[in-house]
Amino acid sequence: MLNSRRQWVKVNKKLCEEWLCGTGQPNIYLMPGELIISKVGHFNGKHAIPCRLALGRSNAFAQVYSNTFTEYINDNLLQVVDGT
Repeated sequence: MLNSRRQWVKVNKKLCEEWLCGTGQPNIYLMPGELIISKVGHFNGKHAIPCRLALGRSNAFAQVYSNTFTEYINDNLLQVVDGT
């Protein structure tokens, strides 16, 4: 999620940490025209926040980000995103 300082903040665990990644493959290669479909949990609240998915390993050059989308979050999660 994008905070008020225009920094991207991780707010939940990776799918593989939640045991939701079903491929078991160390790498996924996409051919031209292919896409990835991912399940995401939705939040509930009144604050509209820009979000994006991070795909791949964060310490590797293969990190890929999804298009930005809007999610609505509550006051408690807004404090986490803005670090207050």
